[in-house]
Amino acid sequence: MTNNKHPSRHPRSLLTRIFLNQMALTISLVLLQIVIMIFAVYAGVIYIWHESQVWFWLLIIVVGIDLLLRIILTIVTLNRRIDPSYKIVWLVVISLLPVLGSLLFLFIQIIPNARTVSRMLTAKVSETRHYHEQDAAVKQNLQKQLPRYARLCKYLENYGAASTYQDNNLEFYPLGDVFFPDLLEELKKAEKFIFLEYFIITPGVMWDQILEILKTKVASGVEVRLMYDGFNTFTSLPRNYYKKMRKLGIKCRVFAPIKAVVSSYQNNRDHRKILVIDGRVGFVGGINLADEYINQYERFGHWKDTALKIEGSAVNALTINFINMWSIRSKKPQIVEPYLAEYREVKYPARNFVTPYTDAPENRENPGENIYLSLLANAERYYHIHTPYLVLNDRLLQALLFAAKRGIDVVIIMPAIPDKKIPFLVARSYYKELLDAGIKIYEYTPGFNHAKVVVSDDQFFTIGSVNFDFRSLYLNYENGVVCYDPAIAKVIEDDYQKTLQMSEKITLEKIKTFSVFSRLIGWVMRMFETFF
Repeated sequence: MTNNKHPSRHPRSLLTRIFLNQMALTISLVLLQIVIMIFAVYAGVIYIWHESQVWFWLLIIVVGIDLLLRIILTIVTLNRRIDPSYKIVWLVVISLLPVLGSLLFLFIQIIPNARTVSRMLTAKVSETRHYHEQDAAVKQNLQKQLPRYARLCKYLENYGAASTYQDNNLEFYPLGDVFFPDLLEELKKAEKFIFLEYFIITPGVMWDQILEILKTKVASGVEVRLMYDGFNTFTSLPRNYYKKMRKLGIKCRVFAPIKAVVSSYQNNRDHRKILVIDGRVGFVGGINLADEYINQYERFGHWKDTALKIEGSAVNALTINFINMWSIRSKKPQIVEPYLAEYREVKYPARNFVTPYTDAPENRENPGENIYLSLLANAERYYHIHTPYLVLNDRLLQALLFAAKRGIDVVIIMPAIPDKKIPFLVARSYYKELLDAGIKIYEYTPGFNHAKVVVSDDQFFTIGSVNFDFRSLYLNYENGVVCYDPAIAKVIEDDYQKTLQMSEKITLEKIKTFSVFSRLIGWVMRMFETFF
């Protein structure tokens, strides 16, 4: 039953002060830019009227320093190995915003804090890489059965520390409402450990029931670890919520807690969704631990989201990925072996290949994006997308257009009720170009489509936390699985077709009904699309 009132909201007086402190930096930079520009104009006027050499040279120094800094940052930007669209945005910012543009670039792109955190994770991944060693028999079977798909798996093995596992049992959940009861039952079965890593946690029907089970399990000797993103302190959790969890016996850590002292790495959020129980079962997908995800609280109409349950050897990969993130700031050696389940004699009836993967900022390989591109390049009949956001770089845009032009049935389901207005208008700015190429676009009319799923040819699919936008592909810590499983792919495709029946097809005529102002905002904000 839907509850239109939020079950719990933490008072934000302290968070508001933190937020204001963070905003103060941006406001200060804007004011500084205005002051310098006024000073430059004033100096010029004084020089013209009074021919003051002092003011003239002050003007020259200020303008010269700003110009030199822009030239240096432009050269740095052009020589960095980043997406071309990302380069263009920063070149525009540096060019159009005197002083402020350069300061923003230095703060976000040059200050090493964000890269330091990402490199710490890379070191942890390297430390546990031997646990991801690819099984030779699985590799041979993969190459024999699916040689083209095997190349993607080989890439993930070599450059993503991600192994492929065979014959796992998979279950797809088309809605959070369906996922939640099964999750509770699996949590009740826990005997050794429960690992949870989520972007959003909000007290309410969903989290309160989960927490009750976690407390019971802790009391019975089960190890429970909880990791959530620090942005929750802006939205739903008290700043010191982790202390409350620790008092309950739950080991708890906060990734990138929001602080009054602004740090560039706070732009990189832990957007991952991982839940592992005893190494025997794991969950991934787009569903966070909040009531809107199970339609107990209505935020943007009916909430469409998906998840995948994995039983089998691939769960060990989820365990390792969680431990790597959990230990990101620890200098102690990671303890992994006790949490890895033994699967030598376990056989599931499924005939599939499952590859869990992770993605992180400063990862030049961008596995999330490359998986989307690889499945698209190898599609023979169709390529169907669920995504809440559609902020495309040139690679993804051109790949989608080319696929449609060569006859692939490319379909995209977007939300009809967005959670973020500006990214939604930016997404709509792509519609005409996509429709002209033959791509079909639908908007989920009951509400918000938060699912992140691609299914192709009744054979392949990927599901996880990765959106079709710059934030997911380049700025956040993400995770997902890419799979070959005809049985589950067919289930996902059947659900996709049902979702289409509840969605409005976007046509060129429909686009003409969008307000001129909204279309203008979408086109203008595309210039800054990498910030969404």
